Amino acid sequence: MAAATKVLISHPERVIDPSSGLTKRDLGEYYAQVSLWLLPHLKDRPIALV
Repeated sequence: MAAATKVLISHPERVIDPSSGLTKRDLGEYYAQVSLWLLPHLKDRPIALV
């Protein structure tokens, strides 16, 4: 299991999808939940998550 890492998100309450009310914090929590599956697939690939 990967070690927990604290990530600072600027304006975590900012809504990024008005139709669903999804916030930047929600997106960060999603990435944290899928990271163990996602990161091996991204290894050695040029990618930027913005």
